[in-house]
Amino acid sequence: MGVRGLTTFINSNSHMYFVEFKLHGCPLIVDGNSLAAVLYSETLGPYSAFGGDYDHFAEHVENFIKNLKKCEIEPIFVFDGGYEQKKATTVRKRNAMKVYVIEKVAPNKPARDFFPLMLRPVLQERLIELGITCLQSDFEADREIAAIAKRLNAPVLSNDSDFFIFDIPYIPLSTFPFDVCLSASESIDYCYIPCQIFYVDNFLKSFGGLEKDMLPLLATVLGNDYLNRSVFKNFYGLIKIDKSKKITLTQRRVGGLIKWLKNETFDSAFKKILASLPKNYRQRIRSNINSIIIGYSNLSTCLVEYLPCNIRDPHKSDNCDNICSRLKELNVTDHEESSNEEYSESENNMEGQDEDDVDSVENSQEELTGEEEFNAYNQINSKQLLLACGNNFKIPHWLLERSRRCQMAPQIITLFTLNSYFCVPQMEDCSLPHAGEIGLPLLRIIGGLVLDKSSVRYWYRHSFSDYRCKLIETLKYFKNGELPELFALSEVSTDDRKTILLDTMKVERGEFLDSYPEDWRLLIICLVYWIKSKETVNPCHIHAVILMLIAVNICQTKIGFFRKTKLFVRKYGAKLKSLEKIRANVTAKYVENGNKSIIQQLSEITVDDCLLVFQIILSNFSVDTGLKERPRSFSRTLVHIFAELQTVLDLGQTLNSLLLQPYKRLEISKFYNGTFLYNVAANLKRQSEIINYLEKLFKKSPRLLNLHMTLYTALAQFTSWTVTEPKKLHKKRHKKRREKTDDSSELEEVNEEIGTFHDVNNKFSLLQETTKL
Repeated sequence: MGVRGLTTFINSNSHMYFVEFKLHGCPLIVDGNSLAAVLYSETLGPYSAFGGDYDHFAEHVENFIKNLKKCEIEPIFVFDGGYEQKKATTVRKRNAMKVYVIEKVAPNKPARDFFPLMLRPVLQERLIELGITCLQSDFEADREIAAIAKRLNAPVLSNDSDFFIFDIPYIPLSTFPFDVCLSASESIDYCYIPCQIFYVDNFLKSFGGLEKDMLPLLATVLGNDYLNRSVFKNFYGLIKIDKSKKITLTQRRVGGLIKWLKNETFDSAFKKILASLPKNYRQRIRSNINSIIIGYSNLSTCLVEYLPCNIRDPHKSDNCDNICSRLKELNVTDHEESSNEEYSESENNMEGQDEDDVDSVENSQEELTGEEEFNAYNQINSKQLLLACGNNFKIPHWLLERSRRCQMAPQIITLFTLNSYFCVPQMEDCSLPHAGEIGLPLLRIIGGLVLDKSSVRYWYRHSFSDYRCKLIETLKYFKNGELPELFALSEVSTDDRKTILLDTMKVERGEFLDSYPEDWRLLIICLVYWIKSKETVNPCHIHAVILMLIAVNICQTKIGFFRKTKLFVRKYGAKLKSLEKIRANVTAKYVENGNKSIIQQLSEITVDDCLLVFQIILSNFSVDTGLKERPRSFSRTLVHIFAELQTVLDLGQTLNSLLLQPYKRLEISKFYNGTFLYNVAANLKRQSEIINYLEKLFKKSPRLLNLHMTLYTALAQFTSWTVTEPKKLHKKRHKKRREKTDDSSELEEVNEEIGTFHDVNNKFSLLQETTKL
């Protein structure tokens, strides 16, 4: 949720509020959404223009978990769930701002806060694979995280300023180095992660003993996602605020509010704040403030039963009881209005702006003033309480179970609560129709399964800077008849659930999937839908996807994860040199072989086959230096094609989960790398004969060539799509300077033999990277 300005205020005096700590040998409650954003921004921000390097991100996640395990730290990840009514306006504004940012993102201009579409599912899938406890709240996870931390007496790792208010040990991600240190203790050596922990008591002591029960009131008046600070503008006009220009207005406002609260009791402060509100809305806002304060104070969670360890009996603090009881007793009437004339310095008289007051695209998308502003908060008593206390939304128990175990997309809960679907803006060409449009037939079926209503509010990118809503009709029927009721879905046979999925995904013959590995089948289904749905998909795109599948799912699985050529050469250079001699006379030529199934072909692929190809394609995982130098050559249209593919993968996964997974869950991180996909597709567009090019690329690995072409022709047959080649291109050849180094000399000959292979940086980028690294 976040408290406006509080993080900056606390960080400015961090030495007073934080304690240096060696984290080891304890449970750690991790805010999954926060970690996903920070980890991606700090490691893969430059790659955001290409739609998501999910395999690379998953590798960072695995390394993070390994470091925690070295320190005997037991992580418990908790993620946000669906959206509540009180969150809807904030979601729309933030997505509107992301739409505005899309056109500004480029290979030379990464956006720190712009994330790939499937970032969170990828984090969850890798955590589940690693055996890490991974939970999803029904709605926003702050309270659940704080409640679990209280029960386990464990610190919280997040970057959400709400955790400054909860009375729990809090480790901001900004203080968490992700590196492991070894203790030089005289008794026992152990690994630990150096960090800083925030304790509420230290914060309160620094202000001469501010009462702990004032903190929820402080957070509420500062403003958050549910109550904008502008609601309290009259109140701020009555508070004395420091005139110093050395700090921002927001920081002066926080300090002034704390000083004011210090001289008030909870009851008197609450009454004066309410008295400053317009009379017509006072009772409404009072109810909303109550909800927020209780949310900070009365911690409870429905996720306890999903925790893997022994949970101590819940402890309810006296502080929480005091706050809740006093809120019930307070009843502010119209005559309890105070001018508070003793406060001499009004915020309305303050000059200048600060970071929270500057007009932004986010705020300009949907400004609420006057009556609209107060009415917007009238529904703050959300459906979260109804869901937790009685399941009034008629959500099946099996669905809630799967959702809380991170086996169901949170968008399903949002459909229940808001009858709305919010498309997450992703990298695409804003001059073209929204990339999410390709998934509307899938969403109609999802809506038909989940809702008893005839339409869904669909929020999506429109044009270059607009985020708008339209009604999407839901479908209650598919080709074989009426869709089953959601409560009866668990009683429907697996074959019937497969039929619903295949019919929705435009797959006419499901038996063809038997020739694919189980963990490939949902991917193949999505590819069929993508190809059938978009006339703009051409051979370059399909070949690029298949080559990505070979590189990420097959080669990396067999030889390990590599992004730096120097490390690859160090491990495999000698072996590659030997392989070159052994296969000197091998030449790959595609010959259709219908006798071998895809599964059989996969079983015959060797590590040697993968090494000989991977050495050539490795540099495609890096951002093309030419794109950085000439950003206008960046093709947003090409990115758009693959954004449509991501939409299909995302909604296909959601529909499969809703149908109780008739097909094995698709692990995106084992298939998808956006940078590689873009580079290869752009390269293939430059080839006059794609098949000839592939034969040269796979020259020393004929088994991989045959697998590639088998996959390609099979997709063409299943989609009734004509296998064609792009028109021949005639290009002038330019002489390139040759360079050699000891590390990459054994790789150079292969690149020369390929000839037409276009490396993303140049013909000898492997050599360049080795020299660089």
